[in-house]
Amino acid sequence: MANVLFLDIDGVLNALDHFDLVDADAPPSDKETAFVTAQRSAVGFRESNQPKRWLHALRSFDPNLVVKLNPLVQQQPQLRIVISSTWRMLYALNFIQRFLNYHGFVGELHAVTGTPLAS
Repeated sequence: MANVLFLDIDGVLNALDHFDLVDADAPPSDKETAFVTAQRSAVGFRESNQPKRWLHALRSFDPNLVVKLNPLVQQQPQLRIVISSTWRMLYALNFIQRFLNYHGFVGELHAVTGTPLAS
């Protein structure tokens, strides 16, 4: 049987000291613009406020905290990661995966709480 990690986001993959370092009003970098554009294309956003929402979410993750998950998933390839955060209500699992990958995460998310975990 595989081990399961229930992963929260707020306070785990982002923290108050990270928010102090992030300029939420700074114009997006070229890399951020490319990411947000790709996400908008993937889901067909039509609302003008969505790019700002995606950018805010992207900047919410602390890359230094995200990559700390990598040794865990590399040492336990059968590990199933389940998102238990309220982020699961705001973003689909595949988009949370993309946010994490953007910041260097090499693992795979498997489910969110409230959905069956495939074997």
